[in-house]
Amino acid sequence: MKNRLDRWIFGKEQEILALETDGPPPKYADLHLHTTASDGTLTPRELVIAAKDAGLSTIAITDHDTIDGIEEACRAGREFDLEVIPGIELSTIDGKKEIHILGYFIDPTNCSLNAIIQKMIDARENRAVRMVEKLNELGIEITVERVREISGTTFIGRPHIARVMQEMGYIEEQSEAFTTEYIGSGGRAYIERFKITPADAISLIHEAGGVAVLAHPGYLGDRSTLGEEDIARYVGLGLDGVEVYYAKHTEEQVEYYKGLALTYGLMMTGGSDFHGGDGESIGW
Repeated sequence: MKNRLDRWIFGKEQEILALETDGPPPKYADLHLHTTASDGTLTPRELVIAAKDAGLSTIAITDHDTIDGIEEACRAGREFDLEVIPGIELSTIDGKKEIHILGYFIDPTNCSLNAIIQKMIDARENRAVRMVEKLNELGIEITVERVREISGTTFIGRPHIARVMQEMGYIEEQSEAFTTEYIGSGGRAYIERFKITPADAISLIHEAGGVAVLAHPGYLGDRSTLGEEDIARYVGLGLDGVEVYYAKHTEEQVEYYKGLALTYGLMMTGGSDFHGGDGESIGW
């Protein structure tokens, strides 16, 4: 699987993102994409079509804490001659930092992985209910039923709540919901969610036959970054790779994480983290 991950160029800016490779020319790939199975705006099939139109040969479906979009995406991939890698992005907590671990080539039928995913789904549902209740107390009159309708799946996240708030006219832009006034981290209506540890995530991905990759180390949810000490620790837990090429990484960060990947013998992957929002593009 390492050879399969190493043979691609990530993104479209070849002069910046080219990876040296022997043998056949590498493919263009985007290995970090979200669909309506989690908090994306395109269905898995629509995402495959968009990726094909963007000139990509390979994508990975890496929805947050769910595998529900994989089957549809793989069917569409066969239809449109696009390689689709079954993946996931697991949310974990390490101290006070939220760390995301990407899993590639996972077996979606793995029992242990599915058991944890179900716990996460149940916890997200309970979390959404509690956040809506808190918003109601603040005079934001929205309903969980409408949040479920907006989601359309078993995955309910803060973006769905934000969309309902916007729909009801309480905010003009969805980003306004993610502040301390509402459901931003530490906000008046914020509820912590159930998370596993990076060690748990890496172990689960391996048990499901996949490879574990640290997502966007230069751009965490709180805008902080991870350094060599953190990455060395994750390597000790069995980490296989690092997302070097990321849409929001600076050129300096790309070089820094590329150096760490080479130092620790890690695979280098890349992705746009496309959700379908304004300013986002597949393959970036």
